[in-house]
Amino acid sequence: MEQSNLTKRLLIASKKSDLDALRQIEYSSELFVSVTDLMHELQRERGTSSIYLASSGKRFIKRRKNQLLRSDQSIEKFLSVVNDFLITPELYGNNSRLLTSSAIASYQIDYLYSLRKKITEVSIDPWQSIDFYTQLINGLSAVIVDYVEVSKNPEITRQLIALINFIQGKDFAGQERAWTGIGFVKCRFDNSVMDKIQHLQEIQENRFDVFCDLVKTEHKATWLQLTDSSINHDVIRFRNIVNRLGAQSSIDDGLSEVWYEITTKRIDEMYKIEKALTNELTNSVKLLVEEAANELATHETLVLTDRSQNLSKTNHSSLPYHPELFGSHYNFWGQIESLNNLSSNNTLQNLLHKQANRLDEMNDELIQLRQSLNDQKIIDRAKLVLITKKNITETEAYKQIRSKAMSNNVKVTEIAQRIIDNYL
Repeated sequence: MEQSNLTKRLLIASKKSDLDALRQIEYSSELFVSVTDLMHELQRERGTSSIYLASSGKRFIKRRKNQLLRSDQSIEKFLSVVNDFLITPELYGNNSRLLTSSAIASYQIDYLYSLRKKITEVSIDPWQSIDFYTQLINGLSAVIVDYVEVSKNPEITRQLIALINFIQGKDFAGQERAWTGIGFVKCRFDNSVMDKIQHLQEIQENRFDVFCDLVKTEHKATWLQLTDSSINHDVIRFRNIVNRLGAQSSIDDGLSEVWYEITTKRIDEMYKIEKALTNELTNSVKLLVEEAANELATHETLVLTDRSQNLSKTNHSSLPYHPELFGSHYNFWGQIESLNNLSSNNTLQNLLHKQANRLDEMNDELIQLRQSLNDQKIIDRAKLVLITKKNITETEAYKQIRSKAMSNNVKVTEIAQRIIDNYL
């Protein structure tokens, strides 16, 4: 086989690999959508169930019943999509992490039905209920995070990470709705609950800040419009009531339903933004698939019509060595000017050069984009270590990490990594 022909085949294979990677994202987009929809319904179920339990089964009876039906529809859709993954391997490719996180989420759903029974019977603490729902939602969130591993395209990865941060911020808002709702039903907020609520407010704002840094201008504008809306101002007003009265005062339990209504309106508006982001992501993937397919066809045409001389017959030793020519992925001989002199048509060399540079640029962007996601994983793991080793709450764990980072004047991720290294 002539070396030039092998080079052409490898170049075409590289372009096909680009197309296959994008198609894998396109194929698995249905899983992504089903996960985000299910998370939203479970967030609602968590909120209604917490108030139902805190009121000893007197409030939100009908509302919770209706919500269970909505959740079941989303569960059925999610499990159906996961089953399609099992019978259609090309949907997930070689991403074992995506399959594992989907399996864990499916496993947790099996226990949801026994939890619901306990909630109906009011035989479980409302805090335990919130914890279970939050773990289940976090399990579904892990599916989305692992979805990022499928993406090798910087623009898609950017959209995914922006969306992940927004979804996580929205879930922290949902947890705040549940925890504060219980406080209103019980007519008081003890110090531990106040700390938890404050932590949830801080961490959701952090996620939304990251989202704004990554997202397109129009989506950022929509979010800022929501933060300046009457809905958001109502939420802030209730937050101020809680902060002002705190653990020392008795609060009217009727405020629980008002609180739930205004926070649900805010979260539903967030869901609209989430759906817009998801739709944009889906459309972006489809467009990139079309572009990659067209680019592959163009490359095939150009390579087939290339009349470059047989590179294997060239005296390689006479050519200067320039490894930077084709980027860090290649230690190739020669420089483009020399190759041009050896060939009546430099199409193949130009295509190789462009593909190598493009891969290097994509790799650099992907490393930068994924860093924020990796940082959050380190912080979450460090919190889990402290919770397990010191038997403290998540709020206390995060406070310890942040306080130590501030006192040492280093990044939170650096302290988090030290904690992981010291205990594991």
